[in-house]
Amino acid sequence: MRNLIAFLVKNTHWWLFVLLVSVSFTRIVQNNAYQRSIYLSSANEISGNVYGISSSVMSYIGLRKANDALLDRMAVLETHVQQLETYIQSQYDTVAYRTMLERSELYSGSAGCVFIPARVVNNSVSRVDNYITLNRGRADGVEPDMGVIAPTGVIGVVSLVSDHYAVVIPILNSKSFISCKILHTNHFGPLTWDGKSPRFAFLNNVPRHIDFNVGDTIVSSGFSDMLPENMLLGTVAASEKTGGDEFSSLKILLSSDFHALRDVLIIGNESKKEQRALEGGIKK
Repeated sequence: MRNLIAFLVKNTHWWLFVLLVSVSFTRIVQNNAYQRSIYLSSANEISGNVYGISSSVMSYIGLRKANDALLDRMAVLETHVQQLETYIQSQYDTVAYRTMLERSELYSGSAGCVFIPARVVNNSVSRVDNYITLNRGRADGVEPDMGVIAPTGVIGVVSLVSDHYAVVIPILNSKSFISCKILHTNHFGPLTWDGKSPRFAFLNNVPRHIDFNVGDTIVSSGFSDMLPENMLLGTVAASEKTGGDEFSSLKILLSSDFHALRDVLIIGNESKKEQRALEGGIKK
């Protein structure tokens, strides 16, 4: 305290100078209309900038909460869409109606699916066998072999589950074999990754007589209970001949950027257990 008083006393002339300048400035602003208008205009601009920065910071802080709410809403809407499609199909289950839906790319074959929103908490793209960790687990209804999608398309399949977390085998993994098809031909096969670029995967052993073009859409085939039919995977980027020119290997530009994964939906199939039990009886 003594040092503070000594400092103030020692610099008394500076404090007097600041006081006199402040009083002078105040008197000038109060007694001159022009200077007063300039002061008010400058003060408003400064305060406006401060409020703008403060608003931007608060908006950024609120983005996570808003994004969580949007993802929850997306899951609810997806469920409602599937329920509506199931109802419509039960009322108008005709060949003509199904053909119309398939041509318009509305029929997804995903009746009975439930959607669980989740967030990516760990992700890798530079390994041969990459994995993704999600913040949803057994307590949220997540089970192994559930499909995972992002707003841009298919991501992978759940492999391991704990009470509150799930590990996903993404497309960018040498063990990933997602059944896919060329949308307009329905030719199907496994989508695999060569461990190189995270933007491309491959659909191999496509017979040469199959008609396809660069830019054709690749979607899930629906032959697996992990993913509904017609979930977007990517587009044909290029092709090369294999197997003595009898087959082609299609290079697929993936629709999802795995570097930017943030929010996803886990897909549960309510009829999966019944299907697997029936198919398991045949194998025995």
